[in-house]
Amino acid sequence: MASSAGGSAVRPATGRPANPAARRPVMADVARLAGVSHQTVSRVVNDHPNVRPQTRESVLAAISKLAYRPNAAARTLVTRRTHTLGVISCDTDLVGPASMLYGIEQAAAGTYFVSIASLPALDQGSARDAVERLLGQGVEGIIVIAPSTSAVDALGGMPARVLGQGAPVLVRKALGPEASEDQVAHSLKYFIDYYRDHAMDDTTLYPGVRDALDRLHAGGVQLAILTNKPVRISESIMNALGLTPMLFRVYGGNSFDQKKPNPIGIDTLRREAGIDAHQTWMVGDSIVDMQTARNAGVYSCGVTYGLQPETLGVCPPDLLVDRMEDFAAHILQG
Repeated sequence: MASSAGGSAVRPATGRPANPAARRPVMADVARLAGVSHQTVSRVVNDHPNVRPQTRESVLAAISKLAYRPNAAARTLVTRRTHTLGVISCDTDLVGPASMLYGIEQAAAGTYFVSIASLPALDQGSARDAVERLLGQGVEGIIVIAPSTSAVDALGGMPARVLGQGAPVLVRKALGPEASEDQVAHSLKYFIDYYRDHAMDDTTLYPGVRDALDRLHAGGVQLAILTNKPVRISESIMNALGLTPMLFRVYGGNSFDQKKPNPIGIDTLRREAGIDAHQTWMVGDSIVDMQTARNAGVYSCGVTYGLQPETLGVCPPDLLVDRMEDFAAHILQG
């Protein structure tokens, strides 16, 4: 949580430059014409809800007049995101796969580019080659259109990520679809009990985080933790890391009826802190954190380290930092 002001919000209008030979307009040109900062233009382009209607209209009018289009290459360099999805499919001449491919392209329009690897057959060799080719393009995710049995056989043995979605999802995926509800419940209890006893075995703060939090706390910024981990374990972790004295609250996944990305946690913290949405920031490393911020109508900061920073491209944050110190500087400098 933090005190600061800002804004953001919508997709640019389309149009052609009147003179193709003229210099391509950049964000600074839009900001100059609209009479706002380039950060505000960025927030408008990224569709953040906390932008005053009048400011949004001015920025969109400037975007339309200049026929401004965000530079995809520049955005990749700054955000380290390609905004590209990979799709592996076979039998694309059939109605089913072709319809799914069309649906994926429509759903991704305006947010992602789609790179397609069309295979004559989904065998293990060709699937691995396709995955390597798509990863070489820096895709942020890969979708496979194929019967589930064929996909499992072809992709078997390839690393898959099941972290960052909560312990119940992790345990269920680890056990497989054949596991009964009783097996899942028993394994989940064992996992939570073990995690409670070993949560600090390899847990430490990322470089610079403690200094950044110390600066924010000393600057009068109210700090809190909102996580989907169980609250008691979260409190013990914060205590072991020596962060408890600077936090006014720690809420976990079992503190409310709903977990992130439901906004109930942020809404409660704002009410307890006595601050408005435009004074509140959610800092995180995954799409869940960014969606939580957006659902609560507050500002979001994504960090490029952690469990799932590659998912931030799906719901872009208002601010993206490589170091927590940069976020602290942004807040304290106002």
